[in-house]
Amino acid sequence: MKNKAITLVMLGSIILTSCGNENENKTEKSNISEIVSTEKNSNESQKEILSKPFKDISKFAFGDNVETEVNTIPDNNNKEKVTRVNITYSTDSITSEKSAIDPYLIKVFSYLKKAKEEKLDYESIFFIYKSKSDNGEYYPLVKIEITKDQADKFDFDSNQPQDLKSIAKTYDSPENKISNNGKLELTWK
Repeated sequence: MKNKAITLVMLGSIILTSCGNENENKTEKSNISEIVSTEKNSNESQKEILSKPFKDISKFAFGDNVETEVNTIPDNNNKEKVTRVNITYSTDSITSEKSAIDPYLIKVFSYLKKAKEEKLDYESIFFIYKSKSDNGEYYPLVKIEITKDQADKFDFDSNQPQDLKSIAKTYDSPENKISNNGKLELTWK
């Protein structure tokens, strides 16, 4: 009888111990899930925090007809850093190349000046200026990609975007450039 009682007590202890371990494993798994979820949310909020100044400056420089996309990657410490910012400015008015470039370059220049004043860190900013064609579609008129190193060398005191003119890539006007398949054929200048 004593052996049966001892066996029952030992069996009960084993069952209780295994149940306890199972609960501990469930708790560990849920804690790990929470950590991964928190880390993911943290990276998303890091990206949002990094994106906000770029988006604010876009509204400041270009107004409401601007789209700003901020690309980030984690650095060695798993913190997000800005690699490239894509800024697309579109105008509904049909614009000829000559009348559009100088005012657009002034907007780009003011964007870069404000980014430098706020000491924003990035690798490059890609500006695209789109204009509406006669058929109602938007086409690129000017493209400019500027690295942070290039922007840091600009003379912002002069308020003249002369440095940008040498970097800007312009497209020919879309008039008489419609191909057989109805798409615009644009060429670099």
